[in-house]
Amino acid sequence: MTMAQDTIVVSIAHGSRPYRQFSEEQKTIGGKKGGHVVIEMDGYAYGFFFKGKRIHILPHRYTKNGIFQKQTVKEWNQLIIDRKVTTIFIPVTTEEKLQLLKFYNENLKSPSYDYAFFGQRCASSVYTGLKSIHKLKRGNYLFHAFYPGKLRKTIIKQNGVNGYRIQVKAGTIKRKWEGD
Repeated sequence: MTMAQDTIVVSIAHGSRPYRQFSEEQKTIGGKKGGHVVIEMDGYAYGFFFKGKRIHILPHRYTKNGIFQKQTVKEWNQLIIDRKVTTIFIPVTTEEKLQLLKFYNENLKSPSYDYAFFGQRCASSVYTGLKSIHKLKRGNYLFHAFYPGKLRKTIIKQNGVNGYRIQVKAGTIKRKWEGD
């Protein structure tokens, strides 16, 4: 077995809804089951998002509305400044990190799959990537990463074996956060 030489970071912004008294707060896609997930490597946050006005219910083969994003960690942190975020530090080998980087760099040019409700989304995309480098075991994304909170629970549940370092940053008190 090869020893880990590097670390990737899975950053999970929790879903939320505004409390009634803060009606000026922006609504978000998915509410408490929403949120967003990225993998941070080498100073960049890589994620999968949809473009356009509607999320496809089932994946479309030729009219994909998904887009892979690459932004600096500084830009990502600015986007999540008031959000509740769970951060998981995962040790990886150089080969494992290079495998993930290759996947993201290829998909930044042309996404290999569509963004769809019953298909790949941000959480399931990260789940698939972590499974490909054997950092998560078992199962289909429908049961383990259908939305960001489910992925967070899956990683935490398997953490007894893996021992990843996990941090949770509180979000604004104006919202009810998933996981509270």
